Amino acid sequence: MMAWFALGRVFIIAAVGYTAAALQPLPGGIAVNVGFALVLAGLVLAFEGQLRQTPPTRIFGALLGAVVGLTLARAIEAGLFWADTGDRRVEFLHSFLIIVLPYLGLMLGAKNGDWLEPVEVWEVTVISTTEGFACS
Repeated sequence: MMAWFALGRVFIIAAVGYTAAALQPLPGGIAVNVGFALVLAGLVLAFEGQLRQTPPTRIFGALLGAVVGLTLARAIEAGLFWADTGDRRVEFLHSFLIIVLPYLGLMLGAKNGDWLEPVEVWEVTVISTTEGFACS
C-alpha cells in the first residue's frame, strides 16, 4: 500500500515540475523554474506528511475535500480576473492552485472523513432529537 502513496507523491512532484518547466514563471531558464517547482512540491509534501495517520476508509471524505479544494481554486482563479493572464507567473499561479488545493482538500477530507460515517451522523441525529423531546 505504501507504494501507491509514493506513486501519488511522484505524480504531484512531476505535475508541478512539468507545469513550471512549460510555463516558466521565473526568469532564468528551465532549471531555475523546475528547481522552484521542486521546492514548492516539497513544501506541499511536507505538509501532507503530517496527514500520514489517515485511514484508507475515508474515501468519501477525500473525494468531498478534493471537490471543495477544486472549487476554492477555481474561485480564487476567477477572483484574479484582473491579473495579466499573459504573464507566465500568473499562469503558473493558476496552475499551481488547480493542482495543489484539490490535493490538499483530498488529504484533509480523507483525514476528517470519519465525520461522514453513518454511525457519527446517526448519533448526532439521535442525540439532538432526544434532547429536543426531553425539553418539551
